[in-house]
Amino acid sequence: MVKVILTHYEDSPLVVLKRNTKIRLEKREETDKGGIFAFFGKLFFKGDGRDHRGFNIVTSNAAFGCEGTEFDLGYDESEKSTTINLYEGRVKIEFHQGPSEPLFVTGGETAGLEGEQMRAFPFFLI
Repeated sequence: MVKVILTHYEDSPLVVLKRNTKIRLEKREETDKGGIFAFFGKLFFKGDGRDHRGFNIVTSNAAFGCEGTEFDLGYDESEKSTTINLYEGRVKIEFHQGPSEPLFVTGGETAGLEGEQMRAFPFFLI
């Protein structure tokens, strides 16, 4: 497990990388807060409840916009599937292909994206 503290932000959100996870930290433009590209594996993101708009976690099938959140995200490269479990806040999911409208997931929900069809299915955590 590796902990990454994003000091570029006032509240220094925490990202915890689980075993066998490969990411790339990105800073795209001066006005953009940047983000993380997840090649494979699982990670956990925790902010202090402030809005982190402009910060995204990106996989090969979607971008996950952090909006004052606490969640974990897993990406399986071989299946091209992503799962997000949201504990607090809200995440905006924008698909690279498939639905043109974003999906918003809120605290207590899970969403999964499978293969190239990019189906999303929010449901409540038990």
